[in-house]
Amino acid sequence: MSFIVNDFSSGVSSHQDVMTMIAGIWDTVLHIESVGQQDDFFDIGGNSLLLIAMLEEVENRFKKSINMEELADGVTVEKIASLVV
Repeated sequence: MSFIVNDFSSGVSSHQDVMTMIAGIWDTVLHIESVGQQDDFFDIGGNSLLLIAMLEEVENRFKKSINMEELADGVTVEKIASLVV
């Protein structure tokens, strides 16, 4: 699976583009084929180690760090996208 890497620091890409890229990261980290924007990371096979791997990849792609406290109410593609846009 390949992704087009954009410079998201300029805020040019749409929220939908960001969610699509994050879903692709989840697909790779969780070894699954389809992720919904409301799927909870832990409900679809994630664990704490995979969460760290996923967050590192998100940080690498979007150049934004996510604080774990921001994820206390759930980890979804939509939530992660709202934190990096």
